[in-house]
Amino acid sequence: MLARCAALVPALAGAKVIGERVGLRPVRAGGPRVEAEAVPGGTVIHDYGHGGAGWTLAWGCALEVVAHVRGLGAVP
Repeated sequence: MLARCAALVPALAGAKVIGERVGLRPVRAGGPRVEAEAVPGGTVIHDYGHGGAGWTLAWGCALEVVAHVRGLGAVP
């Protein structure tokens, strides 16, 4: 996986792996975060914190992400 990432972002070549985690389903107490945030140099669209409901919520959250991206004028 790291090699494939480094092919896209050469600065990652030789990066140290500091740990591995699998099967985690992070959840937020207030529910998933699906929103746009202005940051220096652009916009970050957050979509995380679904916990074990990630598969169930994926399609709806994806539609919300698309709406945020369209609001930025990035896609027709």
